Amino acid sequence: MKSRRAIHIIALACCGLMAMPTTASAQSKPAASSTEPVTQRKLKEIEDKRQSLSLLQGSESQRLAAIEEVLALRQSLIDSQTDRANRGVWMHDQAADMLFELLPIDASGMTALFGVPSPAQRERARRVAREVHRLASEAERLISQAIADFEAAGDFENNPTLQQKRRDLIEQERDRRGPFLLGVGAFLEAELNSDDVQRRATLHRQAADLLLPLAETLEGAAALQARLHAGLALARLGEFDAAEALCAHIATDGAARPQDIFTARMGGVFNRTQRGGPSAGLIALDSIEPRYLRDDSDSSSMFFRILIADQRFLLRRQLADAAGPNERRDLLTQAAQVYVDLCRSLAPPPGQSAAQRQSVRSLVLDRLANAITPDMPLEQLPPLARIARAQHLSRQASARAQSIDIVESVLADASLIPAERAEALHTLAMALYEDGQQLPAAQRFLELATDHPDDSRADRAIETAAAIAADWYQHDTLDGEARDTLRQALSLLLERYPNLPSIDQWRYMAGRLALDDGKFDDAAALFAQIAPDAEHWLDSHFMRAVVVKARADATSDSDERRRSYASLLEVVDRTHSILESGLESAGQASRAAAIREYIAWLRVFRAHAMLTLDQPLQAIEAVAGIETNASLDSAVLAEALEARIQAFEALDRPDDVAREIERFTQAVPDKAANAVRPAMARMQLKVQALIDSGAADQALELAHRTLLPAAQILSRWLTDRPLSSNDPLLLAWQVADAFRLSGQYSDALAWYDRLIGQQPDSVQLLGGRAECLFHLGGEQRLAQAMQIYKRVAAGLSNDAANPSAKAAFWLAQLRMLQIIDQVGRNTEQIVPRIERLRLEDPQFGGERFRRGFEALRNKHQAKARS
Repeated sequence: MKSRRAIHIIALACCGLMAMPTTASAQSKPAASSTEPVTQRKLKEIEDKRQSLSLLQGSESQRLAAIEEVLALRQSLIDSQTDRANRGVWMHDQAADMLFELLPIDASGMTALFGVPSPAQRERARRVAREVHRLASEAERLISQAIADFEAAGDFENNPTLQQKRRDLIEQERDRRGPFLLGVGAFLEAELNSDDVQRRATLHRQAADLLLPLAETLEGAAALQARLHAGLALARLGEFDAAEALCAHIATDGAARPQDIFTARMGGVFNRTQRGGPSAGLIALDSIEPRYLRDDSDSSSMFFRILIADQRFLLRRQLADAAGPNERRDLLTQAAQVYVDLCRSLAPPPGQSAAQRQSVRSLVLDRLANAITPDMPLEQLPPLARIARAQHLSRQASARAQSIDIVESVLADASLIPAERAEALHTLAMALYEDGQQLPAAQRFLELATDHPDDSRADRAIETAAAIAADWYQHDTLDGEARDTLRQALSLLLERYPNLPSIDQWRYMAGRLALDDGKFDDAAALFAQIAPDAEHWLDSHFMRAVVVKARADATSDSDERRRSYASLLEVVDRTHSILESGLESAGQASRAAAIREYIAWLRVFRAHAMLTLDQPLQAIEAVAGIETNASLDSAVLAEALEARIQAFEALDRPDDVAREIERFTQAVPDKAANAVRPAMARMQLKVQALIDSGAADQALELAHRTLLPAAQILSRWLTDRPLSSNDPLLLAWQVADAFRLSGQYSDALAWYDRLIGQQPDSVQLLGGRAECLFHLGGEQRLAQAMQIYKRVAAGLSNDAANPSAKAAFWLAQLRMLQIIDQVGRNTEQIVPRIERLRLEDPQFGGERFRRGFEALRNKHQAKARS
């Protein structure tokens, strides 16, 4: 028997967490070119202690103390450092040491995952999981910021040192170590620290998404570990085939060591357990245990056998937890077991198809259902007997809820064999569908097709799941559950059933979903695969144009956006030609109408492209006369008219803008309020910019030319409309502001009064009303305005971080003094008040207000001197 130390060394190697290869610069080396002497001393001390770890021959407690000392030293260094690159790299070092030095102590890592850990092992593993995930997450942010800092440096383009540091951060930290540590950390955090189902799923998905690409780019032990943890995460996510493939890859990899192969096999057990429950896990253990029944003096075999024993204990305990009294059950089981055994023994004779086999099986299940008498305690019968009873009950609407409860309880039984589980899933899906629970039914059909591809009903089940989910999703595109179900169903359909007669229909739906998800490449590829003789071939061509436009709209870079829209013009021309040809051969009137609408949309796309390319006249031409098509959908017409409004704005033709706004309110009234608001906002923004710069006369002239005509049209349109919904309410607000900015204070006041009736506490509306009262003048109106300005000023502050609040504050202060000046009472307060306000801001909030304050001060100082 080898020494305990030898066994521990094997355990460390088998913990399933091997360190990635790192360069000297990636391990405890600062990213900056120079650091303070104290930092250098700490780095040297940390490196010396790390190197001594490999030579340490003491007890576990001594090694643990040494590692903890290294971690504490580095943590103090991280806490004191402000350089992002240094902190990010050192956080990666800290996470790596926790994974590869701290976690393997006493084999805590593997034991926590696959065995029965002691309290100390469990706590150590949970701490490492929590800290590694936190450190890697924070390091990811810091390193990204550091890379951006290097790139933003003024001399970056001519500084090879900065360029090399950036490359090091990208290649060593951002693209390799970071994703690896974050992925492993996410998996361990999910397994060891999270009880929340949704958070666990999110962490498992993060682990899989980060580690799967690394499995193909890393080499050696690191690649094997990436595959292992990705496989375990996928198993938790229910992606069993992918998980199985990853574990099998490790087990057959020529570079894998015995401990790697064992870890992979345990990963396979883990995956089978997730897939089929503890019974499946026990079967998997039975298949691997004989491989390790060797000489007990071999420390590695002993360690492996201990973990196998732990795992077997855990799985059997799960089965025991589900067990109950069996005396009566045994007797009842003997009665029902005849049919159960018959079903399990069914094998298709030569020439009999799977569908025929299923038909025979259904007959047997009917017999089983009929054999169950009321005095039999249903919960104690074998699973297949309960499934059969549920099928019988599901045919009666009044008993369908009971049927669903029975099958759900059967599915919770870990002893189900695959054929029985498939039967239960199909029974439950049908019962849910008949009960009006379409989306849960789709999810069960999907589960049947995913987990039981060899079942004769799998292809029908997956198409049914996709059809239900598609209908549900199209009814409510914001339903995340429907979207996820549809995405999974379509993915399985396209992958496993590419030869279905209806496959092009599903490709088209998958393309639409990918487009909704912003996956433009996937959407374009799916639409391109649709065959020329398919029902959706013409639709797919139009959708390819939609994809190009959506990609262009999603581009934030202005130059790239222009290039994308230039490409869109080519696609629009090509698609237009195809659709025109299709229109000639369109048979049904409804089909021809749909194609014409596609063509109308292409005209709108062209207009948008021309606007982006600064060609407003061509944009107007693209959609000229489009409103004459009476059958056109309102959405197309609204987009076309909105494009024309933008084009006339670009040409500085406010009369035409007003005409288009009026046309919009008449042609598409239900969309007008929402669509016109951006144009009003753009015009108001230009006017407000002049006001803010102190050019009040120019602002008034611009408002008269642009805002006033539009406001007059919209005022007439909105007068008899209720302001109960958000869009007309906001548009009415813009109309009130437009009248005020145009100097039409009586009209503006009427609108502010109407709006304040619905929003009495709005500071902005009150401020607008006060401005109207002030400009209209008269002692009573000025008194009302004074009260509002006092209220506004009291609720705001001279906050430079909030420009609108700051402007409202200074306007209120100025107006109150101007009112005092106009009414001629307490005018001696004006100059002292101005001097107090000067202490807050010598510029009085900016040029817009400074002139007013200065004029008042000069006037009243002159009066005081005279």
